[in-house]
Amino acid sequence: MKKMSRIITLLVVFAMVLSSVNVFAEETAKVTAFSDVPSGTPVADAVAKLVGYGVINGYEDGTFKPDNTITRAEFAAIITRFKGVEASSNATTGFADLDNDESRAWARPYVKAAADAGIINGFEDGTFRAGEPVTYEQAVKMIICAIGYEPVAKSEYNKQQALNNPTLTWSTGYIMAASKNGLTKNAATANVTAPAARGVVAVLTSNAYEVPKLNQNVDANGNISYEKDEGTYGDGQYNTQEKIEGIVTATCYTSLEEADAGLDINEIVIDVNKEGETTYEMSDALVKSADVEALLGKKVIAYYAKDEYALTSIVEDKNSITEVDEAQINRPLAGNTISYVENGRNKSVSVNGYTFIYNGKSGYINSLNELERIFDNGTIEINETTNVVKVTSFDVMVVNSYNKNEGNGKIYLKYNDTYDGNNYYEFPSGGTSSKPEIFVNGTKKEFDSLSLSAYSVINYMESPDVGGRKIRKMYVTTGAKSGKVTAILDGERLVEINNSEFYLTNDYYNYVPTSGSDKKAPFEVNDSYTYYLDRTGQIAAINYNPAAQGSFELGYVIGADAKEGKIKIVRKNGTAQIFNLKNKIKFDGETIPNGEIVMALQAVADEILVDSDKQVSYYQPVKFSLSGGEINAIDSVKTVESGNDDSFSVNALYEGTNVKPSTTSVKINGSTYQLSSSTVVMYVPDDRTKDTEFSVMTPSKAFAVSQNRQIEIFGADESGKVKTATLVLVYGLNPSLVLTGSSPYMIVTGKSGGEKSKLEGFKSSAKEVSEVVISEDRFITDAASAWVSYESVSKGDLVRLLESGGEVVAIEMVYDFSEAEDNLNMDCPDIKNDGLLLQDTDGNDIYIYYAEVFEKQPNGEENKISVTKDFGDDQDAKIAAMDTVSVNTSTVYYSVDGNDIIAGESMDVMVDEVGSESKVIFVRIGSSTTAAKFFYVVK
Repeated sequence: MKKMSRIITLLVVFAMVLSSVNVFAEETAKVTAFSDVPSGTPVADAVAKLVGYGVINGYEDGTFKPDNTITRAEFAAIITRFKGVEASSNATTGFADLDNDESRAWARPYVKAAADAGIINGFEDGTFRAGEPVTYEQAVKMIICAIGYEPVAKSEYNKQQALNNPTLTWSTGYIMAASKNGLTKNAATANVTAPAARGVVAVLTSNAYEVPKLNQNVDANGNISYEKDEGTYGDGQYNTQEKIEGIVTATCYTSLEEADAGLDINEIVIDVNKEGETTYEMSDALVKSADVEALLGKKVIAYYAKDEYALTSIVEDKNSITEVDEAQINRPLAGNTISYVENGRNKSVSVNGYTFIYNGKSGYINSLNELERIFDNGTIEINETTNVVKVTSFDVMVVNSYNKNEGNGKIYLKYNDTYDGNNYYEFPSGGTSSKPEIFVNGTKKEFDSLSLSAYSVINYMESPDVGGRKIRKMYVTTGAKSGKVTAILDGERLVEINNSEFYLTNDYYNYVPTSGSDKKAPFEVNDSYTYYLDRTGQIAAINYNPAAQGSFELGYVIGADAKEGKIKIVRKNGTAQIFNLKNKIKFDGETIPNGEIVMALQAVADEILVDSDKQVSYYQPVKFSLSGGEINAIDSVKTVESGNDDSFSVNALYEGTNVKPSTTSVKINGSTYQLSSSTVVMYVPDDRTKDTEFSVMTPSKAFAVSQNRQIEIFGADESGKVKTATLVLVYGLNPSLVLTGSSPYMIVTGKSGGEKSKLEGFKSSAKEVSEVVISEDRFITDAASAWVSYESVSKGDLVRLLESGGEVVAIEMVYDFSEAEDNLNMDCPDIKNDGLLLQDTDGNDIYIYYAEVFEKQPNGEENKISVTKDFGDDQDAKIAAMDTVSVNTSTVYYSVDGNDIIAGESMDVMVDEVGSESKVIFVRIGSSTTAAKFFYVVK
């Protein structure tokens, strides 16, 4: 349900601009508001401090995503900035996997700096694994090393080792040292090996500033001891920063006392702890990124850089503000009390004696009676701590198109008569300084970088023309939502979509188109709509008709170039193709220029976190149509919580299950999804930029084995219970099911290097040694599925190769020959008696049978060898353990003599070579009764 009034607990952060290398590869270089970090929490306090010190940032959509994980590369950047170590831009780290990974070149300077400082050291195999999530214990270890507490951690480890602690691990000492010294305060966890969340990392790093310094003392005998200092690491590292707390009483626009405070654009006044007002200058970066006017009358925490003589960061404090939408307020506004509705109940606040601020200016109105005659769309904030009523009144505009080169820049509007009687808004003349401040989805944007797609919603605020500089602000929200109307309330101005309530804006409620894609109130229950919200969460526009399906083809978008007007799609046959876009295309039924394709895809993308590293922003399945070889229309997928008329909607998510779906249907949460011969089943790899790893398969192959998987289903709702799937996306499959190509067996005789790694051996029971090349670009290992690394294969091993495109892309270990020495030993009777039953990843049975030759071709029977399961000297016991093994002309034997593995030439030679008392290993594939495929004779 939409909250009818909101207690504002958003942590508003105005951070200084960091260097051109981002702290996080996928983060923006600036931060405005972290809308998902509630004020007053340990995470909020930690984030405020770290932003003030320039250590971290948030995302471009104004969120911090505290529950997301963080990669090892990203954490290396954080700890380097925390430590204050300079990162060289031309660094080579010494970790081969990172130095060869151009996608993470940004991380090398940080990793190099952290490694040189002794903070990180990578893994035993010489890799750094930059894309893996940093675990809690790894993060704690790096912070402990950064603040010089590793000797304490080692001491704690030694104590636990002496006590024979059964739970002792490599990280025990680091965790205990961190806990005893306050590092884990508000950030403790029971599972230290799990990936650490971003919020937890922020708290750990923030706590590190408060840990006392550790001084090293050496006595006359050279004995070393450590003593805690009174100062903290934060004092030493950031003593140029001063924390300031108080109430913002004036900006360059206005003050709480008068319309014009006479301040320059980079000045702000803060009443520090009610002890007196001080005027502060703000850094250029802060002026550029901050929505300072929004802080007037609020309690803040600011960070003052003494060496710059300027504020570098301003953070809204834990102050609670009641904010109500225009639609919630009981009208008329009069007297001294604001009455509003919250969750269906009337509430009121007395504002007698409060200071009124209207669109950023004080002194323009002084009572609720005056407010009633001018207030339309917008919000009222009631600050009972500072006794301020802040009113923001908006003009709501819905974009049809934007031409920045026409006049001073014109925004053509979707509906007529919504701004000054015109169907367009034109930016004022006078240069960039006269243009409004622009915030897109919470992030401040420069006018020259503004790009607006159709159905973008603008909340435009303009201050009264009183007291000096005029305030103009433009808040832009983008992105479509979809759903079915479940109820109509409050005289048709309040609608319930997917059981959540939304008001219509005044402008949209009073605009009444009756047909076409802009059909609106009265809504029809059970009809589905695409709708667009303004900054206050009210519906500003809808799009009634989904795109016509026609002869659309299924595909999966893995790239788009707005500048070139191109899009890259994996087609339903599994191959990737780059298409040109028509100059104008239909996107979900709306005509847009091809230069807006990326923005349009981002607006409707259903983000899926495939693993802890790769978060997809606009890669998604679509339907598209072609005209003259170019794409002229795209129908996107819109995620909804319940039914949707659009025949290409997300119906369900099926993940983390061990129940094998049928090859003809999948049942999820009571709904059955039918799979037919026309259903496209597509495997989507973790790295969606690798177009060669996409694969289209049959349902029987996709669901051949019972294992965890994530499935996304798209299709048509036919009866509310049974649905027809047109597209099934499958994640997390075994590589053997996805990769295509031949899968021969090989007995390995050696390996060779050179330009490419190679395996040598007897392939498919051949009698001559052949050579295969290992694919370095596509090679896959998967311990859970027995796909092993090239390095783990050695001479004599029986392996299964997965070959594609003339190269080996995966190696399956079928039989590790290093076990032969033990299994042919007298001490292993159980192995000899029962043999080994193995299975490859396609489910083929492989029988390994250990024995000693007793008699060749018994009783004149050809193609049989008598063997005994007993390796001892007791002749009677050998006879009692007699068995026969069939061989034939297709059976190959391999003589293993020291370092040599030699293939047999013929049946006669084979039988002659197999003497009595020869130790043998027979291998059958497919059945325990078939003739041996081949066997080893071990001399």
